[in-house]
This record gives sequence, structure tokens and C-alpha cells, in this order.
Amino acid sequence: MNRETGGHCTGALIDANLVLTAAHCLYNFGDRRWIIPQEIHFVAGYHRGEYRAHAKGRDFTVSPEWDPAEADSAANIANDWALVELDRSLSIQPVELSNLSFEEMQRAAAEGELTIAGYNGDYAEILTQDHGCQLIGQGQGALLLHDCDATYGSSGAPLLLVTSAGVEIIGLQSAVVELQDGRSLGAAVSVDTFRAAAQR
Repeated sequence: MNRETGGHCTGALIDANLVLTAAHCLYNFGDRRWIIPQEIHFVAGYHRGEYRAHAKGRDFTVSPEWDPAEADSAANIANDWALVELDRSLSIQPVELSNLSFEEMQRAAAEGELTIAGYNGDYAEILTQDHGCQLIGQGQGALLLHDCDATYGSSGAPLLLVTSAGVEIIGLQSAVVELQDGRSLGAAVSVDTFRAAAQR
């Protein structure tokens, strides 16, 4: 997902004309304003200049609990989600949102595979994936803490659960957090936080 103002984030198509991403991806911290929806370009399946489909933003909805002034607080990270309505529908299969509880996610991740797929800053033109991650636990505000490799640019990337039943989104990558024991873990917004808004 590219911005005409510069920079990029990752987004996931969850309906024919609806993209899930991180709220902070839509905020211009330099100008202290939200970007204009029409400045958003969703480029599906982008790979070194080629892509499967393209659409521009028409409107977006941001979590009412997310505050740009508190972008780095744990409670705020837990609400770092946005839904971008595209100006047209795309003929690409969207990814389903999970209905599992946290305990069910943990069991399913242990039996299947936890994956994150995003456009990391190191490889901005290539979709990279980290397979076989672990769902470590829950943080403040029901954040999903995981050990998938996620860096700048992967904000908004879907945290995917892959099982024999298929692929579904259990979370949305927002940040990397430092724990008191010195470990760095990925922090993803739980699907429970944005599921109702997405279904509306």
C-alpha cells in the first residue's frame, strides 16, 4: 500500500473493496494530519514493478481509540487498525478474518503454522514471509505477541494462521516491542479489536 505523500505500509484485502492496515500508516506525523484517502494506492501482489491489481482509496475508517499523540504506548498500539475502502472492487480472493479465541489461536498455531507476510523496508518491492513463527502470548490491550520477523514497512501486515482448514487473519502487525527480559517481539492488533468494524 503506497502513499502519494511518500512511504509505504502493508495492507490485506479482506473484501472485494476493503483493505485492512495499521492506523499509523494513514497519519502524516510531519504535518500532523490524516492523509487524503485518494492519496492511497493499494497495489495487490506487487513484485518488482508488476502487480495483479490496483485501486485507489475512496474513504477510510480508523479505530476511534487510536491517538496519534500516543502512538508508541502499548494501549494505543492495541488499537492501531484502519479499514480502507477502495474506489473499485478487485477480482482477487480476499483473506478471511478469524473467529478463534486467543486460546484456540495458540492451539491452532502449534498444530499448523503462524506466518506474517509484508513488504519489509529491507525488501520494499518483494513480499516477504516468515513461516513457522510462535504466538508467544498476549500483551496489554489483548495485543498478540509473536516472534515473526517484522520490520519497518511491515506495519499493517496480516498475522496469518495457516491450517488444514485454510488461511485466516488473526492479527494486524503494528510494532515491535521490547520486553523487560531484553527480548524483542512483534506486536499485532488482535482480530477481536477490528472484526466488528470490518463486518459492518
